[in-house]
Amino acid sequence: MPPTSQPRARGLHIGTRLALGFGLLIAMMLVMVVVGVLRLTSVSAANSHIIEVDWVKAQAANTLSAIAQANTRRTIEIYLAPDEAQRAKMRAEIVAARTSFVQSFKTLTEMVQLPEARALLAEAEQARGRYVTSQARFNALVDAGNKEEAYAELTARTLPELAIVQQRVDQLSAMEQRLVVESGARASAQAQSARWMLLLLGLAGLVSGVALAYWITRSITGPLREAVQVAQAVAAGDLTSRVEVRSGDETGQLMQALKDMNQSLQEIVGRVRSGSDTIATATSQISAGNLDLSSRTEEQASALEQTAASMQELAGTVKQNFDSGKHANELAESASQVAIKGGSVVAQVVHTMEAINASSRKIADIIGVIDGIAFQTNILAL
Repeated sequence: MPPTSQPRARGLHIGTRLALGFGLLIAMMLVMVVVGVLRLTSVSAANSHIIEVDWVKAQAANTLSAIAQANTRRTIEIYLAPDEAQRAKMRAEIVAARTSFVQSFKTLTEMVQLPEARALLAEAEQARGRYVTSQARFNALVDAGNKEEAYAELTARTLPELAIVQQRVDQLSAMEQRLVVESGARASAQAQSARWMLLLLGLAGLVSGVALAYWITRSITGPLREAVQVAQAVAAGDLTSRVEVRSGDETGQLMQALKDMNQSLQEIVGRVRSGSDTIATATSQISAGNLDLSSRTEEQASALEQTAASMQELAGTVKQNFDSGKHANELAESASQVAIKGGSVVAQVVHTMEAINASSRKIADIIGVIDGIAFQTNILAL
């Protein structure tokens, strides 16, 4: 297809292209039908003219020629007949043939159009009139038994006039047969022309149909193939395909939609990629914070374990002091008894022991507090 028509064709919708293609094919089919009908009508008319006119005229001319030839024989037989019965028979046959002769002659007179043919008919009719007159004289001479005069009439006028009729009728028959042959040749030529015309139109329709089918198919399948390639590339994750919109028809609209989709997907993927980078950065920061927190937690756990161990040692020391205080209390009670017995020394000892006892209670309270702290420290360590 020429380059100038390709962009113009791509602007047509697919339905319009199909309508134009099928419309052109239908128009060519109509032309073929019309031409075929006209040609066949012409051939049929030519054949009808041959059968109904030319052939009828040729048959009529042949009939006249045959009757003239037969009458020549019969006229001679009348002269040569040995008796009256034989002559009567020949005369009856001549009279019977006269009706057919007149009818055929009338047919030719009505149907012959060529001037040459009409001139031959006129000459044949004039010669026939002279033949009829001469034959009447010939019959009268034969019936009178005048053989010599009958023979002279027969050879001088009857047979020569009948020969003129025969000659003109034969010329007319040859002319009509030639017309039949010419009409047949024309009909055959028309049939051949119609055949070639239909073949050429059919070939033109076939070539046009193939060209239109190729053009329409290519204008549809080409963009669809590109659309499939773009869709396959998108399905494979390749968004770098270049989508070109070359037409304004349905396939062009499809390519435009794919182009818009490809651009939208590129924008979405860009935004997703940017968000993923942000999330990755935040994740790295969170991971680093978790590592730092884990390190600090391990340090705190180690410190708490050391604190717990120290508190356990302190608790052991306090308990030991408590035991010592308790033993001292017992000693104090014993000393109190001794002091009671001992007077003022004992009173002073009692006072001292009460002070020691109060200190022991404070130590017991401190030990309880330390035990609570140690318990909570153990929980935190766990």
